[in-house]
Amino acid sequence: MSSLSRTVRDLVAGSGLTFRGAHTQPSAFRAAPSYSPYETCHPGEACMLRSISLRLLVLTAGILATTAPVVAQTQTGTITGLISDEQRAILPGVTVTLESPALIRSQSTATNEQGTYSVIALPPGVYTVRFELDGFQPVERAGIRVNVAVVTSVDQALTVASVTEAVTVSGQSPAVDVKSTSKGTNFDADLLANIPQAREIWSTVEQVPGATMSTFNVGGTASAQQSVMQVHGSAAGQQEYAINGLKLNWPGGNGGATAFYFDHDSMAEINVMTNGAPAEVATGGVYMNMVTRSGGNRFAGGSSIFWEDDSFQGDNVTDELRELGASSGNPINFIYDFNAHAGGPIRRDKIWFFSSYRRFDINTGVLGILRPDGSPAADINHQSNVLGKVTAQINDQNKLSADYSFNYQNRFFRRPTGDLVEEQASWRQIEPASIAQAQWTSVVTPRLFLDARYGFLHLIFPLRYQDDVGPSDFARQDIVRQTLNGAAIYDFENKATRHQANLSASYFVDDWAGSHTFKTGFELGRAFNQNFYAANGDYVLRYFDGAPLEVQTYNTPVTSKNYIDTLALYVQDAWAVTQRLTINYGARFERLVGYAPEQSRPDNAFFPAERFARIDDIPSWSDGAWRIGASYNLTGDGKTALKGFVGRFMVQEGTRLVEQVNPNNLGGDFRSWADRNGNDVAELDELGPPTRPYGGRVNRIDPDLEQPYSDELTVGIEREVVRNLSVAATYYRRHNGRRFSGVNLAVTPSDYTPVQVDGPEGPLTVFDQGPATLGLADRIITHADGLDDTYNGIELTVTKRMADRWQLLAGLTVGKDEGLFDRGLNDDLNDPNLNLNREEGAIGLDSTYIGKIIGTYVLPRDYTISTNFRYFTGQPVTKQVQLRGLNQGNVSVLAEPRGTTRLDNVTMWDLRGSKVFSLRNGIRLEAMIDVFNLLNQSSKTTINPNAGPTFGQPIAILSPRIARLGLKLTF
Repeated sequence: MSSLSRTVRDLVAGSGLTFRGAHTQPSAFRAAPSYSPYETCHPGEACMLRSISLRLLVLTAGILATTAPVVAQTQTGTITGLISDEQRAILPGVTVTLESPALIRSQSTATNEQGTYSVIALPPGVYTVRFELDGFQPVERAGIRVNVAVVTSVDQALTVASVTEAVTVSGQSPAVDVKSTSKGTNFDADLLANIPQAREIWSTVEQVPGATMSTFNVGGTASAQQSVMQVHGSAAGQQEYAINGLKLNWPGGNGGATAFYFDHDSMAEINVMTNGAPAEVATGGVYMNMVTRSGGNRFAGGSSIFWEDDSFQGDNVTDELRELGASSGNPINFIYDFNAHAGGPIRRDKIWFFSSYRRFDINTGVLGILRPDGSPAADINHQSNVLGKVTAQINDQNKLSADYSFNYQNRFFRRPTGDLVEEQASWRQIEPASIAQAQWTSVVTPRLFLDARYGFLHLIFPLRYQDDVGPSDFARQDIVRQTLNGAAIYDFENKATRHQANLSASYFVDDWAGSHTFKTGFELGRAFNQNFYAANGDYVLRYFDGAPLEVQTYNTPVTSKNYIDTLALYVQDAWAVTQRLTINYGARFERLVGYAPEQSRPDNAFFPAERFARIDDIPSWSDGAWRIGASYNLTGDGKTALKGFVGRFMVQEGTRLVEQVNPNNLGGDFRSWADRNGNDVAELDELGPPTRPYGGRVNRIDPDLEQPYSDELTVGIEREVVRNLSVAATYYRRHNGRRFSGVNLAVTPSDYTPVQVDGPEGPLTVFDQGPATLGLADRIITHADGLDDTYNGIELTVTKRMADRWQLLAGLTVGKDEGLFDRGLNDDLNDPNLNLNREEGAIGLDSTYIGKIIGTYVLPRDYTISTNFRYFTGQPVTKQVQLRGLNQGNVSVLAEPRGTTRLDNVTMWDLRGSKVFSLRNGIRLEAMIDVFNLLNQSSKTTINPNAGPTFGQPIAILSPRIARLGLKLTF
């Protein structure tokens, strides 16, 4: 065993970590001392973050000392190139100087003995690169665009000096990245500003070729709620929201949501990486890195205001929709969006600042819901953002930055997706969230670069009863009509925090069988998620097409506390074997541990008071992933790249597994209800015995449960066909493996008897549970055969960066993702009713055809037109049959394999026209008019999925055509 291997083994063993093959079983329940949920370490015990941080610092240094550690940095960009003379002889010692408004000071390096150079960790922006060598004429390359996670090749041939004045060449950035193997889309400040969209991150990602969303946003109508994203068959929840390169996702659920609604105008660039990510990126789905703007050496800023209301919109309700019960589309009452930002020097060439403020108000109508006075119900939302950032160049080698962001996300009538909910039964969401970050970077030597980052997220996410809900107002839910009245299903508050610390080192070597850019680092995280639940009556009254059916009981009031600690180590290299071949490879080790501290809850009418001991290792995972890609400069002129990638990504997790087995999380059962006195209120003597228990008391995790993974294969070719325009064709394959679901071991398939019943669309054979097993539950979360799924797809893209007055991004994606339908952790693979029509269903947001075209053309006299076109095959419908009269109570079964029926295809076409007026002292005023849903499409985007007369009833349709007016002032 090498000394490095022994060092790694000893360090990891000392930190309490275990590798695969040394799996440890979950420990028994044990008591824990009391503590504040916001403490980083608990009294009387070793804290994971504290105990391993020092060891990992030593480990990182050890790796750097024993390996030569530059791929395209996922947080920044890179410029690299080869310098030669006119006879193509290499030129060592050429001074290369970079200048940009994005840099506090210019950066310089020199070509090595092979005539190559590389400058990493560059913030996004437009650069001028100057090449100088005694005896040769200096050359300046102006207008070089640097993007996040992109390697920009700038080669140059120098001529023997006849004059000393520099020759300037403009606008010749390469259109094809012939070095990296990751796939993604960069939205710089111009693209973010020019394309008509809803001005938020989900509408931005929607423009990425191959990406599909769970919601469709017309002019901001859906901006009050984040959207689930999938790309090229990515697993559910595989979305990473990185702020300045630091993951700060909400800890709850499967880990794929954000706790923050971002200020669109505060972003300098957004990089959306979808495939082929290097080892420093954990997620194999949609990776979003939002780089916030910085100041500059001159004071600059701007302000914008956008307005749309019902006087600007059309009517897209067809006669067919009216016959289905839609009296109006999802109309816009008004949307108001205001931003002001400014930045500049605190001390020139030394310290910069940037600040931004946004107010975003959204008031839309709700389809199918009326207030008591007959007026349409409304979805009223208010968002506000404040950002402050300071960047300081300590000296030529070291830079510090710090920023703080605050966001209010207020949704005054939030409704569960898929239900028709009256205003009194909606939630009141007044949600503050904040993010604090700090970053230090150091150019230790021309070959060694260090980067340290820390971020903290804090969130209070309430879903409260409306103010007019009293103690005697109970939630009334009709599972056939998809309605909710009386009160929300519960009163809820989530408190969440995330600490995230990352340290990385990059090292450049140019004489090991080619050049290498190594990067190694580690990431430490601690996430806390606390959920409080309360409910009037401690239940929900459930109805079957208007008739009392059953009561869903709760163990409320209850407060659950849940933690996850994470650790990651990675090493990666971009090996330029020759000037034409680059191999990008790397490996990543991840450790994830969840636990629930000691906690308790009081009694209620259904459940006694209880106290629960601490639970550890839920889950306890250690696993590794490797990745390798190659890019070949096929024609040798930097215009054609043949690329391939294969690799594994571990699927990220939030606190949902901890919450699933935490007995102090929300739980309860279902009891039949016979409203004998007709007062529409459940009395204890009207309820049957408990059935279908749920919650942490009846759940456990398979001790052999392993972390799911996503294996990815990508093969494609890119070609610059004319200057600044490239085309690409790519094949994608993704296999999502080791997926898990729920199984009730206390009730086996043999405990059910097949019976024939009359369904709403004909007779059905379903399964009646035997009386002996009613109410029994021993639910285990485990792996199951057949749950894995595979995506195959091809994609064609055309990219034209802004030059010659126009830009374009277009894509056509054809793909299929099919497998065994999975209801998630609350599924029961032992229940034969739930296994009906489970096979060969469409997975997730599976959309067969996806088309995108976005572009801008600048006309004479500063007029501009822009377009944003998207097409999606309709998303799969989970058509189901609601049945009652069985021993186990209400049963929902699939009426057909998922995706047999689909929602309407969705076509969205948005246009913008604008005019820029140049005022005095460099002030510019831009007037804009946007038209969203130009074709006034009325596709159904949510329907009642229950078979029978209500099937297909629209719950939401695409919002109608609407115009938006905007003004933008910059100085």
